[in-house]
Amino acid sequence: MLDFQGRVALVTGAGRGIGRDYALLLAARGARVVVNDVNADRAESVVAEIQGQAGQAVPDSHSVVGEGASIVDTALNTFGQLDAVINNAAVKGTGSFADRNADDWWNEFDISFRGTVEVTRAAWQHLAKSGAGRVINTASTGMLGNAGSSAYGAAKAAVWGLSNTLALEGDPLGIRVHTIIPGAWTPLHEENGRWRPEVEATMREHFTTERVASFVVWLAHPATQAAAAKTFRVGGGHARRGGFGVMPAIRPTSNTPEGWADVSASLVEDQDDFIPATNLAELVTRELITVNPTLESVLRGSSLTN
Repeated sequence: MLDFQGRVALVTGAGRGIGRDYALLLAARGARVVVNDVNADRAESVVAEIQGQAGQAVPDSHSVVGEGASIVDTALNTFGQLDAVINNAAVKGTGSFADRNADDWWNEFDISFRGTVEVTRAAWQHLAKSGAGRVINTASTGMLGNAGSSAYGAAKAAVWGLSNTLALEGDPLGIRVHTIIPGAWTPLHEENGRWRPEVEATMREHFTTERVASFVVWLAHPATQAAAAKTFRVGGGHARRGGFGVMPAIRPTSNTPEGWADVSASLVEDQDDFIPATNLAELVTRELITVNPTLESVLRGSSLTN
């Protein structure tokens, strides 16, 4: 049984929805939990629920934007340590990029991205001290593009990029950083968009927040090693690894705009051979070998720099 005895976890946006389930399951497995939500009543309600089941938790109603360090201080002042951070807080508005109010756009972006940065930055040294620190950041399929959700999609793409770099920097410190792309029916779905009845019914029945929470709590456990620096799409009782990749290289007929026009059909069409790239160094290595195959024996498994 994976238990969290002796561990302290912080969950942002934990007053309802998927964050609430993270907090409840972590506490049920023995973690002491900081339940963060800007709505103090919601945070206190979740804490009361945890304490009613003999768990340990403390509420926190600081904003992740501008007060991220205060959220971390709540963990340290209450429990004396911090071992895991789940950055879950987010808001989602709707409206075209051209029509959205600029302040609203940036507020939405900041809660998802800047909030993740501020909380993680404040927690970083304490996660390193833990020796088995865990950070789980929340991206979204919205980063692939969704008309009317430019701020949300941009923020989630930024979270994904941040996580990839933090995973590399955290590994030598014993900090494992993961990215999840959850698929679950949450209050954000309730508040945004009109859903076909059959789609909503399927989401409610099969894409429950509990099914994401069990996966995320597994990721947050100190014994979980193999999944470091990976991105997972999880929901509906299954998970898929995700990531960035490229199609095979296409060469122009000549190094001119017309040369690229000649091969444009091949360049834009989908191809069967999709090549994953887990980080920048791997992608650049592939590109260097494409133009100079003799580099393969030099670069495979080695750094690009001296």
